This record gives sequence, C-alpha cells and structure tokens, in this order.
Amino acid sequence: MEFSGKCDAHRAELFRLHGAWDDAVRAAHEAQEKFRAGDFSAGFSSFYEEAEVLRLRGRYDDADRAYSEALRCGWDPLPGLALLRLDQGRPAEAQSLLRRSTLRDDGAYRRQLLAATVEVELAAGDEDAATAAWEELSRLAEQHGTPWTRALEAAAAARVHASQGRYVEALDAADRAWSLWSELGVPYEAARCLVLKARACLALSDSAPARLGLALARDILAELGARPALDGLPADGGATRPSGAPTTPPAPPPSDAPLSARELDVLQLVCAGLSNQSIASQLFLSERTVAHHVGSILAKLGVPSRTAAAAQAFRTGLVAPGQK
Repeated sequence: MEFSGKCDAHRAELFRLHGAWDDAVRAAHEAQEKFRAGDFSAGFSSFYEEAEVLRLRGRYDDADRAYSEALRCGWDPLPGLALLRLDQGRPAEAQSLLRRSTLRDDGAYRRQLLAATVEVELAAGDEDAATAAWEELSRLAEQHGTPWTRALEAAAAARVHASQGRYVEALDAADRAWSLWSELGVPYEAARCLVLKARACLALSDSAPARLGLALARDILAELGARPALDGLPADGGATRPSGAPTTPPAPPPSDAPLSARELDVLQLVCAGLSNQSIASQLFLSERTVAHHVGSILAKLGVPSRTAAAAQAFRTGLVAPGQK
C-alpha cells in the first residue's frame, strides 16, 4: 500500500510513541523522500519525528540537524528542540524557546508545550513558572479529559509536587501517570513515570518498591535504546536510604493493585501459559506491547515472574482457575 508523505510522517509518530523507534525512523525517511519529490505536507513532521528519536537515543548532534531541517519547513520544532537544549545542559535557552511559544499557542499542541515547560522550568530553578504551567495544564485536563491529557497533567503534577517536597502527592500523581501511559501503550513515558515513582519512594525512605520500579524502568529504557534516560537512573534504589532508617523492606504492593482492562486480558492469557507471541496474536497487539503490559502487571502485583503473577492471580481471584 502506498502512503502519502503526510501519512508516513503520522506513522512515524505512532511508531515512536509506541516504542518502535527503528520503524519510526524508517517511516520518517520514507516521508522525507516524498517531501523531496514534492509532497510538501510531509516536511516538518518527518524531520521532527526523526529528530525526536535521535534525541531520545542521545544522538544530540544528529537530532540538532534534524530539528533544523524541520525549522526550515516553517514551524518551530517544539517542544523537542527545547528538551534537546535541556539535555545538552542549556536550560536558559530551553526556557526562552518554550516561553516564547507557550504564550502564543493553543489547542492540543499547547498541552505538549506546557508539559515540557514544567520540566524545563524546574530544571532551570523557576518553581513558580513550573507551577503556573502545571496549573494551566490541569485546567485543560479538566476541560479536555482525554487519557493523553490526563497523563501529561499527572506527570507534571508529580514533578511539581516532588520539587515542593510533597512526596506522597508526587507518588500518587506519578502512579496515575504511569497507569495512563501504560494503558495508552507509550512505554518511554511510562518508564519515566516509574522513575518519578521511584524517586518519590526513595524520598519517603521506601527503597523496596523503588528498586522494583527502577528495575522495570531500566528494562524498558534499555529495550528502547533510550541511553540518556537510562544513564540518568539512580544506580541503587537502596543507596539513598537515610542512616538509621529501618532496614526491613516494606511489603510488596497489594495483590488487588488496580490492573487496566487490557492488563487483565494479558494476565488471563499469561495464566493460561501463553507466550508473549501467542498473546500478541490473540489480542491483535505487537509483541513489544505485550511485553510492556506483562512488565506493568509484574510491577503492580509486586511479583518477580510470570509464574508468580499467575499464582497470585489465582490466589486473589483476579483470574479463575481454568478461565480462558
């Protein structure tokens, strides 16, 4: 089937969001070929999507060139370029880029800009500006209650609460964001929210769930090839426990930890002994997405393996023995 350049660029975005980054780059290159052949609608998005994957993989010079190509098409390549500047240690430049654009943009794109603004302003030390961006994003989430907007808002809330030392609230918000991104099948953002959860747990001297979350985040980020995010993970969930704090690890998450409807579907098939490949075939999902759901299930149930998840599911009634 022959796609238009614009369709190829949209495919690149979907591939990127769902963790198929090599496929995203290929689709972006196909769109760029059509752009050069005269399909000008494919220009900006195709270069922007390639730049996003390059940024997330830590190939900053190549990402910079791709963002520049997107800029040549007539639109500011944001928020990606600002986040690249932040990754490069240039927060003031990132601030300038986002402050200029956030003031004049609206719609769905504005929500993306506001979410990035929270990260950039906190990194630059302007907590008031970050809080203002989060509050506006919260109002937009109330008005446009899509899972995507709610996920952006929850992650932003977690970051703001953590910056204010409100770690219980940060943990709750990060957990909401993680669940939403997991249900949407966006592994990179889900992994980042696992890290937010882990950092909140560490601040609350709760190292066992922090280690569990960091281990899962590490697996996801390593599979994606997200080197900068992977390098930024705490080395040891237990290393920051204050001296004199109890050494007995807290209990694992309760067995009735909420699973999404899709996670319950996957868990049922895990309990039936199916492989990820077979589950993907039955549920019309990619094998990568199934693997992500399985990881999320293990984290929510607080168990180390598929076998343990099945045993706990049967014991707690999440799945009835013999159910298929």
